[in-house]
Amino acid sequence: AHARPARRNVEGLTIDVHDAVSGAGRVAARYTLTATMRSGDTVANEVYMFGLVAADGRLRRIDQLTRSLTPSA
Repeated sequence: AHARPARRNVEGLTIDVHDAVSGAGRVAARYTLTATMRSGDTVANEVYMFGLVAADGRLRRIDQLTRSLTPSA
């Protein structure tokens, strides 16, 4: 539900992966997601992603924690 408005308002997006590990049917990553909005503002979030991998190699479940790196107005 939140993806459509985000796609409409984001002009550019970068993802910088800092750490990524996998093993025993699990994956984890720490990355920074930075979006440039059509308004000219920049939004940055630090993301911690944890996932479970199904037997066929597809992601079965993802849990993410995010922390805003953009100062509040």
